[in-house]
Amino acid sequence: MRRGRVEPLNSISRTPSLSVDDLEDGLRTLTGPEIDRERFWAENGGAFRETVRLAIRETAEALLFHEMSSTLRVELEGQLEWLKNYAAYEDAASTSSGGDTLPLLSKHSVH
Repeated sequence: MRRGRVEPLNSISRTPSLSVDDLEDGLRTLTGPEIDRERFWAENGGAFRETVRLAIRETAEALLFHEMSSTLRVELEGQLEWLKNYAAYEDAASTSSGGDTLPLLSKHSVH
């Protein structure tokens, strides 16, 4: 297991999510001049998808259970909407390409 990974709680997936450091490393790798993107996503796609699921869940929970300033609430609501839109886009792309990955959004996701 790579450094900084966080095991997701109450997840049907056994793929660990990525830490911020792992996400940043992945983005740097993707901008490299000689990256095999198909191989990169084949090796890292599951962890990335789990990280998006975890971010949706944690952001939604933060909005439900914590008192916060209106500025922070608006920012988190915007982030949650972006994450859900991204997940829906990825699910549609995976379905249309015949992908065999679990959908990012499921009946258990926050809508």
